[in-house]
Amino acid sequence: MEPLDHRMARILRLTHYLDHNLGDEVTVNALAAQACYSPYHFERVFGDAVGTTPMDYVRQRRLQRVALRVRYENRTSLLQLAQECGFASNASFSRSFRNYFGCSPTDWRHGAWRDVMAQNLQHVRALEAADPSPEMQAYVDFWMGLRAQHWDVGPRVRVAHLAAQSIWSCRTFGLWGPAQERFCDTLLGNVFRSGAVPEDSWCCGVFSEDNAFIAPENAVGDIGVLAQGLPPPSLVAQTLPGGMYAVLETHNEPVTMQWMHEDWLEKQQYWTADMSRPYIALWRFTLAGIESRMLLPVRPA
Repeated sequence: MEPLDHRMARILRLTHYLDHNLGDEVTVNALAAQACYSPYHFERVFGDAVGTTPMDYVRQRRLQRVALRVRYENRTSLLQLAQECGFASNASFSRSFRNYFGCSPTDWRHGAWRDVMAQNLQHVRALEAADPSPEMQAYVDFWMGLRAQHWDVGPRVRVAHLAAQSIWSCRTFGLWGPAQERFCDTLLGNVFRSGAVPEDSWCCGVFSEDNAFIAPENAVGDIGVLAQGLPPPSLVAQTLPGGMYAVLETHNEPVTMQWMHEDWLEKQQYWTADMSRPYIALWRFTLAGIESRMLLPVRPA
């Protein structure tokens, strides 16, 4: 397995840190010092790795996180949510939110997120149509076929308290579609061929935001395996938080997290999403096929 470039490893660790500290005051100088760079070199290395400036990345992640909290935490004031996600004032929060999503936080809470989700879907369709490759067509055909087979997953969802788990992962920025699938296959194939983990280990995908609202070119996610100890040099160790999760287990049945939202979460009176923790997808390969677990973080409504 190819080792992670030391510069990329530092940036990955820094972005993981930011995910858990979005409410803190952030400056380029402080981030550069944490990553052991001068501010000048830090901005250049960060841009090469992530595709945007450090402060634009922080602003984007804060907006993506607060959007989900505004949607699900109806009993928490917008000002409190804004402050907890790192916005200095309600005015700056409202202005940034409107510039990014095209609506006010209040309108978003009252249902404007549906329009944003529809607009993002149109954007995805346009990106797919702009790529005439057979690989993209196969990707589109698979997901169209899956959506056509949508079955009610609600009755199979259960709520369980899960312990924190250690993973080895690699973070991707703006990777989606066939390119993301290739990356995932290559990464996991190398991990298993190296013998670093048993062949029946659980693979995982971790996403802090709901990609239904995120343009593919802005998506951030972690791909890896459940494992403990020191990771191989191609991966970074992190811990998935424990807590209450809505769990959907399937066997050779492809599903999407969106179905858990539509068929279960949106019909709940006692549970709502807890967007302080990420969405988690787990899967492993067995002689009988593919086992999978979709984990949606929840808390009492």
